[in-house]
Amino acid sequence: MTMALGISKLFTTDDNSAIALVRLTSFAEFLTDEHSLIRRHMLEPNVRDYQGTNNPVNREIRQTLQSPDNKEFWWLNNGITILASSCSVTGNKLTIERPEIVNGLQTSQEIHAHFKDHSHQNDMRSVMIRVIVPPDAQTRNRITKATNFQTAVTDVMLHATDPVHFDIEDRLKLHGLFYDRRKGEYRQQRKPVDQIVSITALAQAVIAILLRRPDDARARPGSLLKRADTYRQIFEENHNRDVFVSSILIDRQVLNFLEKQTSLTKDVRRDIRYYVATWASCVLANKAVPSAADIAGILPNAVARIPAETLGAACDEVLTLYQHAGGTDAVSKSPEFTKKVLSALLAKFGS
Repeated sequence: MTMALGISKLFTTDDNSAIALVRLTSFAEFLTDEHSLIRRHMLEPNVRDYQGTNNPVNREIRQTLQSPDNKEFWWLNNGITILASSCSVTGNKLTIERPEIVNGLQTSQEIHAHFKDHSHQNDMRSVMIRVIVPPDAQTRNRITKATNFQTAVTDVMLHATDPVHFDIEDRLKLHGLFYDRRKGEYRQQRKPVDQIVSITALAQAVIAILLRRPDDARARPGSLLKRADTYRQIFEENHNRDVFVSSILIDRQVLNFLEKQTSLTKDVRRDIRYYVATWASCVLANKAVPSAADIAGILPNAVARIPAETLGAACDEVLTLYQHAGGTDAVSKSPEFTKKVLSALLAKFGS
């Protein structure tokens, strides 16, 4: 898709990239489609979605836009970074092919909202726009990562545009779940909170069920997601995407089951949750060490209601081991307890 953007001042480089000052009104027009809606396809590559009107940064941007005392907007704002496949200048316009806003989504949303009713068309202030034409995908990813270090973004959010996460998002929708690949997107769409699955929640389910490391799922998911080697194990590109669906559906059924066990304290339910998920997945696969293919293969069982007897038996087995080991928060976070649970599974199913 090729789009034109009106400019006020411009600096270009030999690689056809550009830095420009653009009237706020021109940028608002650039963002707006024929239905007066924001062009979401341009915002898709951004690692986070709009964080809401109550977000402190967004509130400051909005106040700056609304204040007639602010003579220049770009003095107070870091601007917008757009990646493109090509960029050229014709007169006072930039022609941009396949524009993707990778940084400045919050600013873009506030500008679009401010000018949506066309009541500020005499505004002469400008926003700074960087249009970069990266030579390859690796450079594109580096730019996305670097520009998003300016505000708080978790390491895993920088992977939000990896193909595997798009696939997971599409697959989970088939089961009535909304994958929060871009943080906050589905809350903005007012989807039910209990149907939204965060990247971290999915990772915890996969760590417990596929990697069989419930102690890490319980205590250290963030650390595993930060490391390149374990991130690749969790979100392996070659896995059948049903692995991810099975994992989160089993985990959610385990969580729902445990929440009904009022005889257990909240702390105990939290401590044993991922161990019960590990145990239940082995029961469904009828193996102590199910492979990725096995986990994908039990999707029909994960979609269906797992019998309460199955979950109850898994809970009892784990709870007995947990109590014998001391029944504490420290126990649930220890690799030694994971080894005890995995040994019990080997004794039950064989190698």
